[in-house]
Amino acid sequence: MTNLELLEKLDQARDLFQSANVHEQHEIEAIRTELRLRGLFSSKQIRPTSMAYESIVAVLFTQMTRTGQKLTVPPTIQTNAHKYSVPTCLPRDLAAAVKADLLLLEGSTYSPALRLHQLVQNTLARVNGTKEAAA
Repeated sequence: MTNLELLEKLDQARDLFQSANVHEQHEIEAIRTELRLRGLFSSKQIRPTSMAYESIVAVLFTQMTRTGQKLTVPPTIQTNAHKYSVPTCLPRDLAAAVKADLLLLEGSTYSPALRLHQLVQNTLARVNGTKEAAA
């Protein structure tokens, strides 16, 4: 994956977040909160810009679980995110997701772990009030 492909995935997640209807926003907020509870997003004081970033990451992780897509972050972006129009906290938050067993890391490619699949499915089941939430 090139730098451009990573930027395209982030833009796609941003577009999905910005065009979400009220119900989808509620799902995104629930997943964002679950990710925060698992140690991602280290900022103590939540600001509107950090909430938007966190929601975009929640959408990105949800898309990764639904489609099975992987996210490759080239080493140049890992060390110099600010030079590539990538949120500077993205590499740190991806590392935190690996530490929380939500993402698997092979080389510079992240893929969703079973724990992330379960988090997304269980959270969406609770939000949507489906029977899986009771299990």
